[in-house]
Amino acid sequence: PRGAARLAARDVSVRGIFFGSISILWREPKTFVAMIVRTIDTASEYAFLVIMPAFFTRVVGFSLPQWLQLLSIVFLSNILFNLASGMLADRLGHRTVVSIAGCLGSAISVPVFYYVPLAHHGNFLLAALAGIFYGATVAAFVPLSGLVPQICPKEKAAALSALGLGAGASTWVGPAIVTWFESWHGIEGIIWIFSGLYAFAGLLTLYLSIPTHAREHARRARARGEDLYEGTAAFH
Repeated sequence: PRGAARLAARDVSVRGIFFGSISILWREPKTFVAMIVRTIDTASEYAFLVIMPAFFTRVVGFSLPQWLQLLSIVFLSNILFNLASGMLADRLGHRTVVSIAGCLGSAISVPVFYYVPLAHHGNFLLAALAGIFYGATVAAFVPLSGLVPQICPKEKAAALSALGLGAGASTWVGPAIVTWFESWHGIEGIIWIFSGLYAFAGLLTLYLSIPTHAREHARRARARGEDLYEGTAAFH
């Protein structure tokens, strides 16, 4: 019913709405933290598109078609677990799924996706299982898009735009890390950098609790009979 009407107050100008999507990063610091977590989330995917083709074809011994099939399996896993992580978040809690399945899971799955194929040259099945695990853990960050509007219920669109900024930033942060650090310890060094970043993101999620004023706003809105966006948007 409210989809055709603006959500912002009438006294807020379009300019204020636009810059509010930027200023929210320091007005509501938790949205900035969520943006950093979201950047870390898919940064490894874009880095892997740079370094993994050569790794799997030259080191592991896959053909180019095999690598492309493996890549398709990884992204198919990611798509399917996008939905699963949203359903889990509604039962276990948004932050729980992000911190444990997403951050901790990815800190483990990134090295697994490297070392398992390296230890079993040419074994496509094991590589595919490792890829499925990796795709699933990266998908477990999806509940962020359900958590952030609860943290900032008065500015849901602006809060979600912070996640959009993080998603966009990951497209260059991932390749940039490869550029800056590949000469350090090669692909193996890159792998452990991303594993460490996911562990760091896990610590950041401890800060992403719903503040008291947001809970009070939600309580008042429910008392007025207003619909609140409390589910999980399963997109990635």
